Amino acid sequence: MPLLRELDTAQCERLLRRAVFGRVVLMTPDGPEAVPVNYIVRDDTVVVRTGPEGLVARYADGQRIAFQVDLVDETYWQGWSVVARGLGEVVHAVPEVPGRPAPRPWAAGDRSTELRLAWTELTGRCVGDGWDLEATMFSRRQAR
Repeated sequence: MPLLRELDTAQCERLLRRAVFGRVVLMTPDGPEAVPVNYIVRDDTVVVRTGPEGLVARYADGQRIAFQVDLVDETYWQGWSVVARGLGEVVHAVPEVPGRPAPRPWAAGDRSTELRLAWTELTGRCVGDGWDLEATMFSRRQAR
């Protein structure tokens, strides 16, 4: 059976910065929701473009939320997961600023609203030992 181990903060941050797809986890009147999104990390903040009327824009502002990224290799029974936690900030009608990185939404439609999560907690776990967590990522950004 593979070993489960905690990742240190530096490993968590590196994986978070390299991945491109994750989930915003927030509370709604119907209970917890996990919303799949693409994202970027700007400084020490997860940034997601979203619609002004969607779940994220309606329920994340000023609320404790989580953001989760992961990778699972079912063949070798190994994988990792990183969770960032903090207060969500929703910013409407975000202007494009030349030179400032911005997420490029995959889905069509009005994505003029940004969710920003300046994390206050970053944790992660890994299953399996002796493998390169980043080398197995299907898509990844250059480390910064």
